Amino acid sequence: MEAGPRTALDQVRAMAATAGTPLELLEFEETDDGALAFQISIDCSGIPSVPDGMPLRPRERFHVLVGRDFPFEAPRLLVSHSRFLGYPHVYWGYYLCLYQAPETEWNPSDGIFGFMERVDLFLRSAAAAQLDPIGVPMHPPTTPASKRNDLPTIIPKANAPLTMGEIWFGFASIENVSKRRVDLTGWKSILDEDWPEEPAAAAVLLNKPLSHQFPSKIGELIGELQKRGVSRNMLILLLRCALIQCEKDMPLFLIIGAPMRGVRGAEEPKQHLTSWWIDAETANALRLAMPKTSDSEELRSLRSDYEEAYFKVLEQRSIHWCPLLEDRPEIIVRRDKDTVASWFHGKTVAVWGCGAIGAQIAESVVRAGVARLLIYDNASVKPGVLIRQPYDDLDVGLYKVNALKERLQRIRPDLVIEANVVDVRRAVLDREDWSDGADIVFDATASRAVLAKLEFARKKNFQRVPIASMVLGPRARRAMLLVTGAGHSGGPFDASRSAKLGLLNHQQGRTFLEDFFPQTPPRPFQPEPGCSEPTFVGSYSDVASLSHLMLNAVPEILGAIHPSEAEARFYYPSEVDVKALAEVRLHIEGRLRSDDPASGFEIRIGRMAWSEMEKHIDRSSSRFGEHVETGGILLGERDESLGIMWVDEFSGPPTDSILTSTEFVCGVKGTRELHEKRSGSSLGSIRYIGMWHTHPESLPVPSSTDVRAMAALASETGGLLAHSLMIIIGTPFEKLALATYAFSQSELLQRVFRRTCVVTFPPSDLTDGPRSERADVGGVAIRFLRGVFKKR
Repeated sequence: MEAGPRTALDQVRAMAATAGTPLELLEFEETDDGALAFQISIDCSGIPSVPDGMPLRPRERFHVLVGRDFPFEAPRLLVSHSRFLGYPHVYWGYYLCLYQAPETEWNPSDGIFGFMERVDLFLRSAAAAQLDPIGVPMHPPTTPASKRNDLPTIIPKANAPLTMGEIWFGFASIENVSKRRVDLTGWKSILDEDWPEEPAAAAVLLNKPLSHQFPSKIGELIGELQKRGVSRNMLILLLRCALIQCEKDMPLFLIIGAPMRGVRGAEEPKQHLTSWWIDAETANALRLAMPKTSDSEELRSLRSDYEEAYFKVLEQRSIHWCPLLEDRPEIIVRRDKDTVASWFHGKTVAVWGCGAIGAQIAESVVRAGVARLLIYDNASVKPGVLIRQPYDDLDVGLYKVNALKERLQRIRPDLVIEANVVDVRRAVLDREDWSDGADIVFDATASRAVLAKLEFARKKNFQRVPIASMVLGPRARRAMLLVTGAGHSGGPFDASRSAKLGLLNHQQGRTFLEDFFPQTPPRPFQPEPGCSEPTFVGSYSDVASLSHLMLNAVPEILGAIHPSEAEARFYYPSEVDVKALAEVRLHIEGRLRSDDPASGFEIRIGRMAWSEMEKHIDRSSSRFGEHVETGGILLGERDESLGIMWVDEFSGPPTDSILTSTEFVCGVKGTRELHEKRSGSSLGSIRYIGMWHTHPESLPVPSSTDVRAMAALASETGGLLAHSLMIIIGTPFEKLALATYAFSQSELLQRVFRRTCVVTFPPSDLTDGPRSERADVGGVAIRFLRGVFKKR
């Protein structure tokens, strides 16, 4: 005897020899295949029972089969009678199913001792009618296995119709996906005016359960249906109707449903579906028996006699029950239920770039259940990318979006996928509706140009949509994720700048600065030296793990931040566990936005910078009086191409400044040194960009003195070749007002200009977007704009 079965025999002998045990070992034998079969008797007289429970005798005999691989596979429990037929978890009348999931519930270390404990639990639960207790999913019934191996698998896709307590007769629309698979895609009542135009199966949905062991003979099934209100004649009539819908020489399906699925006691049971496969020869014979309007009385009588005789023959035959795999939403609980990926279910997603990251993201959101997917890329599949991108050898030479669409349609044939072979920069970002109405946009192009043009497009045509940008480091050991809320003051380009500044103040920041914001561009890696575009070095597992890590973080971030905020995350190998990844999280607040229509610049002021400005005003007011003007230097960054200026710091007035109640003349002492110091420490992201000052109790409109001071500062800091920013804080109408002006070199030199003044009133609470109205004040066109900012 094999070692495993011998161990099982030793253990059951030990249990049977224990004093007071209810277990008795009757006999055992080694089977031809090296397994162990033994019979036991169990004293059940002390097991409490209820009328609806399994009828246990004072002593019950059981057969136990122990495989050669014991204890690594669970033994099986059987009986040699049919008294337990029809009770839950009893299959074919003799096999008692002790484990719903043997791979996880069976513990090899417990051996026969644990197995007998499970037998005792099963018998006690069965006697108390608690095998399917209240609040627990009902165990579905079973159908006898067919001896045919060519039966198609049935996949119900559409929820079963409600029966309202009645028996439902009708059709199930079928789609022959392949020779081995048939989908049920819809339902039609036999009473509907329009019957299905496509092939259909006959269907009857009962209002009473069947036994847990479905019949194996056709005659037995007819008898069980009759007990539940479906007469033999009604069944024949239903089959005739289905035969009308089916072509000759084709098999026929009869779908039978019974209310036997769901959570017991928590809801009305749903239909458990089974499918009887009727071969083409039998279907043709039944069709021959169908009466026709042209039949004579004699022929009609002959058909009736033939049908009666044929059914008597059929009743002795076995039923061919098709394998059935459920996919109805009312039955199936998604395996990603309550995971972060479920956030994408039912949403529209746009993915820009279908390379290493984008293809992974697209497939993941498709599996997560998106309702619509838009993919963009203009590159083709090259042989080398198969190393780390989810394409096949047969895809080489095809456009990536087309190959990816074909792959994704195999996963979800019903999904709406729009594949676009275009350059995102022109075909997408030149459009007014660049977001395609998506619920989220993923930028996986790893293109600085795309990020920049997205920032420009977002500024020009603002779309309320969250954006996630993903990029890997040069060796795919680190990753950067940028997520901007739907109402954030900027896009991922803006967020990347904030992330860079955040890394400068983080203990792990230098590592990521080298990968994602290098001062000296690294030597590019070219898979095909001299010809191919530079890319990163990394394997499929590197790309897949980091891509999915970033993807899972996106819903988490969007659920945690305000729509006006953003977040950057950086992933890198853990110093504690080389197999794990650590992360750096940087929260990014929204900025106050102010427009200068004359220059076209948008000014974005950081919240901390605004707070520092208020402190400067408070200190000046306390020291010199609230009617004395004050001001200082603006530090940040300008992008002439995008027409954006970021204000990160408001410094106080230089020591040679003049502060009076009628003017503020900003000095220049120390401004060059401040500019060079901050430019060096910020790696060029914070430098002199202009000046600010106050106009107590008046509109924030610049004077000639202001412009002269601005020209002097620009000359001192070497900024005459770019636009210089002037911010004026006024207090008209007894509330704080902000105006921003981006002066060109010619304006500063000529000192004569005419322009529209845009006044922004920072609100007391953060809002989701600007609201504006126009008015004329003193002959100057003023536009009052409520900005997106939270005032201290």
